[in-house]
Amino acid sequence: MWLNFLLHTEREITTKTMTQFTDLVLTRLDATGVFTQQQLSIIKANVQALADSFDMKPKGNQVVPYDYLQPDGYKAYLVIKKTEGLSDKSLKAYKFAIDHFLLAVMKPLDKIVPTDIQLYLYKKQTADGNQVSSVNNIRRYLSSFFGWLYDGHWIEENPMKQVKAVKGLKKVYEPITAEQFELMMEKTESPRDRAVLAVLAGSGIRVGEACTMRLDQLDLQNRRFRVRGKGNKERICFLTPRAKCELQRYLN
Repeated sequence: MWLNFLLHTEREITTKTMTQFTDLVLTRLDATGVFTQQQLSIIKANVQALADSFDMKPKGNQVVPYDYLQPDGYKAYLVIKKTEGLSDKSLKAYKFAIDHFLLAVMKPLDKIVPTDIQLYLYKKQTADGNQVSSVNNIRRYLSSFFGWLYDGHWIEENPMKQVKAVKGLKKVYEPITAEQFELMMEKTESPRDRAVLAVLAGSGIRVGEACTMRLDQLDLQNRRFRVRGKGNKERICFLTPRAKCELQRYLN
């Protein structure tokens, strides 16, 4: 796409336009979620080196104006979410969803209407084959974004007010029985894995929270530990006698 653009563009304009073009290319590639940051850095260097040999001017509708994809409200929103304690993983999910939507609609934020969002969510569910839960997650990210823009007077109307959640079959997950848990423990030979299973089953913490636990968060004598969860919030959790024994055996 960008090679085509370079070869068919009038030879005019400034360094600012070249930088905006390079940033636009990187924004579009980053939104795909395919490339690592290292790969994006290499691509950026090569695009910039190639673009430096041209003087170019955006022509007609060949390129979406840069401000459509990286407006001030968008940047401010991501900064605020970070300062509110949103984890890097969650922030990446928000950014990914918003970037994809903005790339799809190609409109300024204040020109986006409910129909744009409804059609986008419909396409995500039908043409792209996303599950209802995934589509509603996208809706949740967009609702947070546009709600924040409206409250901060970045836009005059909140288009998400008329966008309802997608309805679908809600699954009820049955917990495993005590017998099933004992069978799992019997089949698990590694002391580490037995400790992990016992802690998860006895405390109810998330798998991701268990993965980030450190020894200095553990008070084995009093059968409790600190865990950092969503929103970077810390809380106290407790161990069952079984979990304490399995954990002690692993640590020994």
